[in-house]
Amino acid sequence: RSALADLEERKLLTHGEARSVLEKRERLELNLSATQPTRAAYARAIAYEEKCDALLSVRRAKKVSIKRGPGDHFQARRIAALYERALSRFSDDSRLWLDYVSYLKKTNQPKAVGRVLARACRANATSLEPWLAAARWELKDRGNATAARRLLQRALRFNGEKHELWSHYIAFELSYVDRLRKRSVALGTPSPEVELTQVAVEAARAAFQAIAVDDRGELLTSIEKACAAVGGHVGNAVAEAARAAAGDAETPRPPPPPPQGPSKRE
Repeated sequence: RSALADLEERKLLTHGEARSVLEKRERLELNLSATQPTRAAYARAIAYEEKCDALLSVRRAKKVSIKRGPGDHFQARRIAALYERALSRFSDDSRLWLDYVSYLKKTNQPKAVGRVLARACRANATSLEPWLAAARWELKDRGNATAARRLLQRALRFNGEKHELWSHYIAFELSYVDRLRKRSVALGTPSPEVELTQVAVEAARAAFQAIAVDDRGELLTSIEKACAAVGGHVGNAVAEAARAAAGDAETPRPPPPPPQGPSKRE
């Protein structure tokens, strides 16, 4: 109640609005206190608090000189606490983890984003979404290609049979080589393209040995598309290796001949 009083004192909420928020929270909390609270109950509570937070952000933006107070900090802590409570019960819900990550990004909490993504990957090791989200975070938001590669490779330990993951991993290696190539051209330095291409080639070969036969055509199409977008030596080499690997994988190999015993002398 002190947080609501603070918001009311700073003219971010009227007295009627503060009372309405308190009553709504009590009703939502009653549903969460049930013996078996549902995902929907947590989703409603989180959605309501995020709606309040968005309204407060708009009003705060109109009051440029206003300082942050206990009400602002309480709102952020409450939303995070609701996500934590929901995840303690539904840790297998990848979408819930990623919604939590989206909220932390929106509220500019990068350290918390990294920690939550790591927990999401541990809790859902056989789900692709947390791994891919974590790799994108490292690559695009933090600019750490090494960490992104490590995450994708770790994901393959748990999901090596999933062609979608191999597609993302090979596309990552292609884009990494392409980015280094373009930087070398801009700086006028020798390009590491030829040396780094072998990593992507080996990944393409390994992929077709790991996935199911029915998925090989879709993976090949995905790799060829990524290779065409990148072009150059790496694109040509990986596309050629993928076609060869797909062909080898699709061609059934005859069983080895039975071992022959020593010939008997008559």
